[in-house]
Amino acid sequence: MSTQKLIIYKLKSLYHILEELNLDLNFKIIFVDNENTLNNEVNNFNYYLIISNNLIINIKNQFILNNTPINIFQLIENVNIEFLKIQFNCQSEIKINDYTVNLNSRELIIKALNLG
Repeated sequence: MSTQKLIIYKLKSLYHILEELNLDLNFKIIFVDNENTLNNEVNNFNYYLIISNNLIINIKNQFILNNTPINIFQLIENVNIEFLKIQFNCQSEIKINDYTVNLNSRELIIKALNLG
């Protein structure tokens, strides 16, 4: 799996706080302050999570930070949970030619049981 990237969008103070804790975190931290740069960063990475104050249209893997102030340990725990969700979803989908097979789908399991 490639390195997980935490993209902090327009939250400079949060970026500085997490940068101080960077040695103890298991993801790379990137600060972005405009939407063009954000789109470029998102296109370059597979495993990313964006933290922002507002929902950004047409971009997935977002964590909206709307309940502030928040305990830093709780924030890091939430970020890790979001990364686990992203990893789980990426590993559960397999692309075969033009088709995508979701390994977590119950229908796939039922069809496999009916074949045998």
